[in-house]
Amino acid sequence: MAETKTFTGITPDVWERLKAYGRDAHGTQFEPEDAPSGVATTRTPVGEIAIRYDYDEAASRLCYTLERKPFFVMGWQIWGGIEATLDRCRSCG
Repeated sequence: MAETKTFTGITPDVWERLKAYGRDAHGTQFEPEDAPSGVATTRTPVGEIAIRYDYDEAASRLCYTLERKPFFVMGWQIWGGIEATLDRCRSCG
C-alpha cells in the first residue's frame, strides 16, 4: 500500500526551493514540470523512487504519496530526507 504524508506551512517560496533542491542535488524530475500536482521521479543507484505530489498553495499544504521505491530503501529513509530538506528550505527564507 502506498504511504502518504502531508506537510503544512509550505509557502510558494518553500515549494520552489524544494523543487530546485531536488532537481539540483538528486536529479529529480517533476512531471509536469510547473504544475502543482504530478509525479516526482528520482533515480538512485539501487532503483527509482516515484512520489506523487499535490501542492495546495491556498492551504500552504503539500501531500506526497510514495508510489515506487527500491526494495532496499526503507520508507522512513525517504520521509526523513524529505523532512530534512523541507526544514532546510523553510530556514532559507
